[in-house]
Amino acid sequence: MAAKRVDFQRELESMFLRARRQNQRSITVSAGDLHRIVGDYPGADHRMPVCCSVMRQVMRDSDEVLESPLKGNGASLRIRYQIPRSKIVGEQGDMLPAVSVNDANFQRIGAVSNTQVGKDFEKAASQVFARQDIQVQPDFSVPVGIGRLRKKHCFDLGSSNPPILVECKSHRWTTGGNTPSAKLTVWNEAMYYFAVAPLGFRKVLFVLRDHSESRGLTLAEHYVSRYLHLIPEDVEIWEFDEETGAVSVMDLQSLRNSSH
Repeated sequence: MAAKRVDFQRELESMFLRARRQNQRSITVSAGDLHRIVGDYPGADHRMPVCCSVMRQVMRDSDEVLESPLKGNGASLRIRYQIPRSKIVGEQGDMLPAVSVNDANFQRIGAVSNTQVGKDFEKAASQVFARQDIQVQPDFSVPVGIGRLRKKHCFDLGSSNPPILVECKSHRWTTGGNTPSAKLTVWNEAMYYFAVAPLGFRKVLFVLRDHSESRGLTLAEHYVSRYLHLIPEDVEIWEFDEETGAVSVMDLQSLRNSSH
């Protein structure tokens, strides 16, 4: 069975745990090494784009990309992660004490891990779509690519009937009210995959509604104000309020019209 996103996430967490136990201040991870540990690499069924996506997704502002392939994804991707991270579940299920959360560390306070936060958010998204009689499944795979060359890519959620692709992002402003810049690059990556996905699919970026009182806008509104030019016109952005369960769809077309 091909490696899944969660497999790379779990192995990264194990690496962070071992580094913390060895009192390391940082750990450098290459995509090639990570994928070899998880399996299926090298080989025809490798999931290198997923591996690289996960490595970038768990980055914080204090982490650093040391080497990036010219094509974006590849075995040579190397990232230095700062240690310690927030509390994570150990390899035997033991819980490490939580470390203090500062502006460079915006994992959900009280969460077991970023992986669990993401999975819980995907579950909430699935329930929202189910209320609209849209049954989505996790790790939904479709061929993507530019020109005639295509490779399989797994979206967080999806369905072939009705055809829909969903990426889920539960990011928040940092605890200091700053922009989680490293995280928003993952949103841009999602837009790229939407752009090269097959025609005929509805495309939804499902995000957590996180409002900044000091800035007077949500994280999604901030993202759109900066990156509207990178959002394909067939992509919808849904904001989910985790307190009320309400969902609002951003009016991107009006924003495009007003920007001319």
